[in-house]
Amino acid sequence: MQVTSKSLLILGLMFASLTVDAINYVGIDYKSRDMQGRNYKSYAMREVFGKSYTSAEFYVTHRFDDDVGINLGIESSKTTKKRHVFVNNEMFLGDLQSAGQRTDIRARIQAAHIDVTGFIKIAEKFEAVGQLGFALMQVKTNASVFNGVRTRDINASHNINCIPRLGFGVQYFTKYKLGIRVLANWEGTNRLHMKLTDEDGLRHNINPFRQSWSIALGLVRNF
Repeated sequence: MQVTSKSLLILGLMFASLTVDAINYVGIDYKSRDMQGRNYKSYAMREVFGKSYTSAEFYVTHRFDDDVGINLGIESSKTTKKRHVFVNNEMFLGDLQSAGQRTDIRARIQAAHIDVTGFIKIAEKFEAVGQLGFALMQVKTNASVFNGVRTRDINASHNINCIPRLGFGVQYFTKYKLGIRVLANWEGTNRLHMKLTDEDGLRHNINPFRQSWSIALGLVRNF
């Protein structure tokens, strides 16, 4: 993921320098994402994963004309920590848990994305923004289960997955070429895969999350 992020940044700077006449943007956002765990068949993840992730996002956009551009960005979230204590016969990774057993999960999102971006003028220096693209995303996870006697690691894999994304929002610029942008994104995080180990040592390849929504607010500079 670090190599991918660096490559996207280099590509972004190349796009930003393509022409003198084009409009280019550099921005930084604070992003809040709601990404709940998924309960599917016997793999109950909704209670064991945290659902709220806050991130810093950096992006560059090259605008080819008044209506269309391309956007590249990277994102890294804070680590979300969640402890869940099971009730009797609660299901997790295909096994029934006893009362008092618990999971401790720390998860952090890292992603790089590319989007086709559209612009619609609403008023002077005020525009609507739409995006359609994909992200390369991984959820770095440290997870353990305490069975009442000992703690074992469930060895979460750190797969990098390609997921679709869709965004819409608005941006407003002052006369000093500094602006504010707010953007809402849907992302197909239900496509994220992760391998976890159950109490019998068997590896399970599962989709631990539901689709997610996020809202990002930040500063953007054009040049």
